[in-house]
Amino acid sequence: MSRGYNAFVRGSRRSFSLPTNMVTTTTTTTTMMMMMMMMIISVMILPCSSLNRVEMTSLKPYHGFGSDGPSRMKIECSFEAKNLVFFRLKRNDEVVVDIGYNKVSKDFVLLYAKENFGCTLPQAQTTKGEVHCWKKDLDCSDVASYSCEISNANKSNSRILKVKSFIASLAALDKPYKKAKTPTFRCLAYVSPAPRDEFVTFRWIIKYKKPNVEQETTVKRVPLLKTGQRCIVMKSLYKHMLTDKDKDGTIIACSAFGDLLSQQVTKERARSGSPISALPDTAWFSVSKISLLFLALASYS
Repeated sequence: MSRGYNAFVRGSRRSFSLPTNMVTTTTTTTTMMMMMMMMIISVMILPCSSLNRVEMTSLKPYHGFGSDGPSRMKIECSFEAKNLVFFRLKRNDEVVVDIGYNKVSKDFVLLYAKENFGCTLPQAQTTKGEVHCWKKDLDCSDVASYSCEISNANKSNSRILKVKSFIASLAALDKPYKKAKTPTFRCLAYVSPAPRDEFVTFRWIIKYKKPNVEQETTVKRVPLLKTGQRCIVMKSLYKHMLTDKDKDGTIIACSAFGDLLSQQVTKERARSGSPISALPDTAWFSVSKISLLFLALASYS
């Protein structure tokens, strides 16, 4: 008598036996179906993992950009691919460079590049190589995560461009100046916020060239907004009343984060100053050091 499994009919005390070979066949069929489904799902989820590959191997400057430079970012991406169709550089989720293969000319062409972005073109029909990308004139919007993409491949690893807090610009908002007018100056800073930072401290320093006129200093603390961004643009405004003290020329400077920018103004005109080399790394500057700096500036006027 063959061994079987008892089955009970609902609502009845009767039972009957299922043959052992039937149970075994059913179990084997179910197992095979599950294995086939897992194989299909794995192919659907990872259609390109075994085909092409791309990796971001370098992003410079490693420690971020600031007042001491550089003002240009460099990115290198290496790839291994069969039938490469496109290459893309992304800033966060935004495509900033798009390169595609032209079947007519049988080479790669630049389809799109955001302002000041660019990349070298891959060689046609290559299966392995590198793409070099760049961004000129870095600003706060460039402080982000970058990645590379190619056809039939998973997205590359990502790297982050950082910023070191510094003064980006000093500008007069209303010129030319006229007698008895009060021009407004704007000091713009790129800030890499720390968790405990609540304010950005700007120091405005006014140095008159007219003899026997003392310099003036104004400190302004601007609240730092918690935006969650890696780089925040902060500004401080300063109004300067033009008087007879400005007749021989006046140097207006803004300092923060150990940086200092200046402009030379008179009643009739303004001359933009270039960035000055950073002063000692401290949040506050002594009057003697500032005075020496302005004496050096005055010698170039």
